[in-house]
Amino acid sequence: VKTELVCKWIDRTSSRQRLGRTATSVCDQTFSSMPELVDHVTTEHVAAGLDTLSHVCMWDECMRGGKAFKAKYKLINHIRVHTGEKPFSCAFPNCGKMFARSENLKIHTRTHTGEKPFQCEFCERRFANSSDRKKHSQVHTASKPYDCKAMGCTKSYTHPSSLRKHMKVHVKSSPTSEPINRLSPSLANKNTHLPLLSKHSLDISSASEFSNIKEWYVC
Repeated sequence: VKTELVCKWIDRTSSRQRLGRTATSVCDQTFSSMPELVDHVTTEHVAAGLDTLSHVCMWDECMRGGKAFKAKYKLINHIRVHTGEKPFSCAFPNCGKMFARSENLKIHTRTHTGEKPFQCEFCERRFANSSDRKKHSQVHTASKPYDCKAMGCTKSYTHPSSLRKHMKVHVKSSPTSEPINRLSPSLANKNTHLPLLSKHSLDISSASEFSNIKEWYVC
């Protein structure tokens, strides 16, 4: 069954003012194809409202909340989030992936070509996009405040998600009935009876001096 495409652009017409307030209504016009919907939004709403709306997305329930874009093309790109338009398709055989932004297609194409133009300034590793390089660079530059507190483990991480992933190694290698004294000696020597190690969390809220542990181990 073919799904109808609906325009949810909000029209604000000064001629419909009532009691000093400008009435609003959702367009709700339906279309049978994506090109028809896109052409309608671009010509009937975006182009017609540039003078008064200053590149503001008026799509119903848009999360931007009326915040304007600095250029028309940025607004056009954003509207694809609402319409689902993906005009940029991968040209490689048997791929078929499509993208809303040309930049995303360019990055995707590198998965076929193997191109990695972004090299780490600290080592020889190369990456297909700048965001992956930036994440990698933290290995060289950023502090690692998230320490593993398992006894004998000296691992530390730049992000809590990495620590959570690492902690699963200790959970798998430790019986669920084993006491929590596998923690570092500074914690194990405390005269506090802690609950047993669980595969889901360390529920130690009853011991306030250890409450910080609950923050670094949450599945």
